[in-house]
Amino acid sequence: MAVEITVKGEVVTAYLSGDIDHHSAADMRERIDSAIDCNMPSALIMDFGGVSFMDSSGIGLIMGRYRNLQKTGAQLHITGAAPLHRHPQQSRQEFCRWAVRRNRRVRLHEH
Repeated sequence: MAVEITVKGEVVTAYLSGDIDHHSAADMRERIDSAIDCNMPSALIMDFGGVSFMDSSGIGLIMGRYRNLQKTGAQLHITGAAPLHRHPQQSRQEFCRWAVRRNRRVRLHEH
């Protein structure tokens, strides 16, 4: 199961695990939204401690829950999120080409 949901008082916690991509995010979204609708929490905690991979669908999952919670005045808390890392096969040159295509000035400093 990609998401386990617990409810304690007015707090709903969603423990996310595995990969979060387009397909898994849809199921997570439905389960989290259902828990929010049923419990009307004052806070939603999304725990990413068990997540091994996340693409942009994960960002959409977070932002969508944030927008929904704003309507009710509830808070969103994110825990267990790992720092962002570049893909190991992505070279410095590929990153620079990406930045140039986006019309950004990027200066990379080697340490």
